[in-house]
Amino acid sequence: VIAWIRIPTLSHTTDTALYVFYGNASITVSQQNPTGVWDSNYMGVWHVANNGGQLSLVDSTSNGNNAANNGATSTAGQIDGGMQTNYGTYATIGTPSSLANLAQGNATFSAWVNSATGNGGAILAKDGTDGNAGWELDLDYSNTVRFFVGGYSFQLASSIPTNSGTWSYVTVTLDQTASQNGQATIYINGLPSGTATGVDGQSGDDSAETAYLANGYSYGPLNGLADEFRVSNVVRSPDWIATEYNNQSAPSLFYELNPENIVSSVPSTVALYASQTEQFSAIAPCSVLFANWSMPAGSPGTLTTGGLYTAPDSITTQQTVTITATNQTNGSNIGTSLVTLLPPVSVTVTPASAT
Repeated sequence: VIAWIRIPTLSHTTDTALYVFYGNASITVSQQNPTGVWDSNYMGVWHVANNGGQLSLVDSTSNGNNAANNGATSTAGQIDGGMQTNYGTYATIGTPSSLANLAQGNATFSAWVNSATGNGGAILAKDGTDGNAGWELDLDYSNTVRFFVGGYSFQLASSIPTNSGTWSYVTVTLDQTASQNGQATIYINGLPSGTATGVDGQSGDDSAETAYLANGYSYGPLNGLADEFRVSNVVRSPDWIATEYNNQSAPSLFYELNPENIVSSVPSTVALYASQTEQFSAIAPCSVLFANWSMPAGSPGTLTTGGLYTAPDSITTQQTVTITATNQTNGSNIGTSLVTLLPPVSVTVTPASAT
């Protein structure tokens, strides 16, 4: 199963356990909400996945900003498939209203890119015909990340280049509400790599400008590989950007998969003498469950609602008591434990006396 999930909060200090529930016969229709994966601030998300050998340019958000291919090909990407271009190939998104004038407000632009030193080109842009409006994110020939607003009205370069011929996660945020007269920040692989102020008001109306993947007015098409383009109309936080890099660059280090939860009552067996006690628990591999505890009517001994069993004061013959745990939520059986009640041990010494 491959699935996108959405949760209200993800802690950056404590591991978060997520559970998959299945096998509910009463669910007969799909519960998926594909467009709900991406919050309303995402204006476009292009996975550029490998769809049976073909490059997919579908926008995964509800905005439907699907791109048209101009010769780009499918290749291995950072996440599933990727997009390969060669100075003359790219993808055209067009002029959708949801992508208009993002550089005049708060915004975040990101993509994975892989280009060897000496190549470079535009990664993501909306400045197709007029250098005085729109924005562009690109790599120069030295693999330095560059960001332009309004042609060259505002320029920002990263403090370090991306590594040549390897995948790098490139992000730019625009904070027009900042006290510094509008601030732009470049991130490479989740870490800040250059910031500058004065970006506000540097772009004219770009409604008529064409939006591209792997192309732009200022620098032309990319010569290299690209993957996972994302555009938001908010400033994603440094923690958000670092988390995106961490979970996309090394998933096996970001999350851990546990086996199917086999719930049970523990201990499964125990032997008790008169008046002895045993605390039972209902457990799964990664949690303690809330259980209802019971034993057959007339069974010797006592059992509390918390699973504490106490043997009777007197045991004359060996016998067995079954302790059952059921799930408090749905009443399903969690497991059973067997308690063996043992009578007092009689010890004799033979011979009783000797000379």
